[in-house]
Amino acid sequence: MSTDRVLQTFKVLQREMKKSGKRISLPRNTAPEKTYQYRAISKFLNRVDEWGLDAATTAILIQAVVEYGRRYGLLRKGAMILNMENILKICYNKLDSELTTMNDLVDNVKRANVVMKAISADELLKPIRLGGYSKLFCLIDTGDVDSVYLALSTKSFGALQKVSRMEREQLPSNIDLFRIRNKILRDRDIALEIKEILQEDLNTSGVI
Repeated sequence: MSTDRVLQTFKVLQREMKKSGKRISLPRNTAPEKTYQYRAISKFLNRVDEWGLDAATTAILIQAVVEYGRRYGLLRKGAMILNMENILKICYNKLDSELTTMNDLVDNVKRANVVMKAISADELLKPIRLGGYSKLFCLIDTGDVDSVYLALSTKSFGALQKVSRMEREQLPSNIDLFRIRNKILRDRDIALEIKEILQEDLNTSGVI
């Protein structure tokens, strides 16, 4: 384990602790390698390596651990909080679940976009057959397009406003779609991925 990596990780922990009102530091007159903080960080990084986490995800995990510690009054443990196996597993499992959910979300947007790119806005409003439901309604009904895509795609959201009243009453409300859009696009990393997929079709209306 390189000293630079341990010290950089300590700085991440130090920064997150400070945000939560707890200050931690290394002893001035002791070599870092001889401190309990250094040993705690090294042990934590060994666990991180077992899980195969990169530096960015490790920083997010530290943030989650510190937040958990703040909530349950455990920040007094300082760097040792990263060695509390039960907390580490709770935060890791939560993080893993969130990352999986976000990855699924992005994949769903990609799949829907492949379908929607081949269909014009006018075609979305045309009925599949005479007197039938619009193409947009049918795509939503079959699961090819979900609420997330409706919220994020300007073309789809615009077409949604023009479907028949009977169809519109069965589909997500504009308020619900706004909430979905606002929640997703406030996550900078996810927003960048969605922007890369939808490009000029990305709907940012009302995002705070």
